[in-house]
Amino acid sequence: VQWMDVTPLDVVGFLNNGPTDRKKKGKPTASQITKSRYLRLIDRVYNYAKMNGWIDANPVEKVSQRDAPKAESQDGCVLDPVVWKTACELLSSPEDLDTVSVRNRAIMLVLFELGLSPHELRALKVSDLKTEPGAEEGASRITAIHVDGPGTLRPRQLPISATGAAALASWIEIRSSLG
Repeated sequence: VQWMDVTPLDVVGFLNNGPTDRKKKGKPTASQITKSRYLRLIDRVYNYAKMNGWIDANPVEKVSQRDAPKAESQDGCVLDPVVWKTACELLSSPEDLDTVSVRNRAIMLVLFELGLSPHELRALKVSDLKTEPGAEEGASRITAIHVDGPGTLRPRQLPISATGAAALASWIEIRSSLG
C-alpha cells in the first residue's frame, strides 16, 4: 500500500501487527502505550500531508474509538503527587543534610536530570564520572556521566548540571570519609 492510499483499516492493522517489541525478538507489541504513541505519530504525519495538500483526508481521523488504543495521559506524570512533592522538597533542600540525605539527593538529581533507568543508576561507578580541571589548583569538577545501559546502542556520555555535579561531589566526599 502506498502511504497516500492508507485507509483507517490499514492503520488499525499496523497498530495490531506492525510495531514490534525488541524484547520479544520482533513479535508484535502488546503495549497500549507504544500503540498510542505510534497512532499519535501517524496522525501527525498525515495531518502534515493533508496541510500541504498531498492527501485529501487523514486516515487516522476515521479510526473508530473502539479500534484505537487508549490515549496516553499527556500530563507525563509517573510519580504520584505525594512522592513528587517529597522529591522536590528533597532536591531543593540546603546542603547541610545528613549522610543518607546527601546520598539520596545526589541519586534523585541524577535520576531527574538524566532520566536513567534503575539498572543504569545501580551500575554507575565513580570512574564513570567525567571531570575537567576546576578553578582551584588540583581541583576538578564533574561535567558528565558515562552511562552504559543495556543493549548495543545504549552506551552514552550525558552532561550534568552544576547542581547535579555539586550534589555528586558532596556525596563522593562524604563517602570517601566513611572509609
